[in-house]
Amino acid sequence: AGLVASVRAETGPIRWEPGLGVRGGVARLAGQARADTLGGTVTARWGGPMASLRASVALGRRFVLALGGEVGYVTAGVAGHVVDAGGQAGRPDVAISGAWWSATLGVGFGR
Repeated sequence: AGLVASVRAETGPIRWEPGLGVRGGVARLAGQARADTLGGTVTARWGGPMASLRASVALGRRFVLALGGEVGYVTAGVAGHVVDAGGQAGRPDVAISGAWWSATLGVGFGR
């Protein structure tokens, strides 16, 4: 889930919407037991700050094209460790951590 506060500015036919916010959720990482490892599950919240930008342009009276994206960084992550049969955990083998980014393309038609 995410929450973004944005502003809107228009320059000619282009509408700009930059914003700042946060994104987060709950992750469930589940591991399968193997001959030399133990299986287990970790469930935890993750989240971090983000910035977004969307631009849209009206092409005629009934057609809108929009391009947007966001970048963020996980500040509260989740990590899963492989544990060997002796109970020793190594470095995180799977994690929700670091930077993320996304891009969107939208097309709209009106009457």
